[in-house]
Amino acid sequence: MALLTWLEKDGEIVFAGGSFVEIFGSRAIRQRLENRIKRFLGGFFTEPDDGIDWIDILGNQIDESRLELAIRAELEKDEFVKSIDQVDATIDRKERSAKITFSGQGVDITETLEGEVII
Repeated sequence: MALLTWLEKDGEIVFAGGSFVEIFGSRAIRQRLENRIKRFLGGFFTEPDDGIDWIDILGNQIDESRLELAIRAELEKDEFVKSIDQVDATIDRKERSAKITFSGQGVDITETLEGEVII
C-alpha cells in the first residue's frame, strides 16, 4: 500500500515542467502527517473529525504535554502510520504559535519518518 501524492509547498501544489510534481514513500507520508497537524478540527468538510482543536489549544492555558498527546492521537489515526515514536511541542503564547516535531514509522517503508511544523 504505497502512497503517491503531489508535492506541496506553502499550501500549494507544485507544478513544474508541465505537470504536477509527484512524491511517494516516506516523503509523501511525512507531508501527509504535517498537513494533518496543520488542519483545524472540522476544517475539511469530508473529514469533520480530523484535525487539531487549535483555537482551544492556543487560546487557553493548555500545556505542551496535552498538545503532544493531541498531536500523537491525530497522527496515529493515519492509515499510513505504523507507529509514532516521539512528539515534541513548544508553545509560544506571546506569538500564539507552536513548533511541533515528530518521528515514527510508516507502513511499507523502512526509513524513519521525521517532520516539523510551525503553527
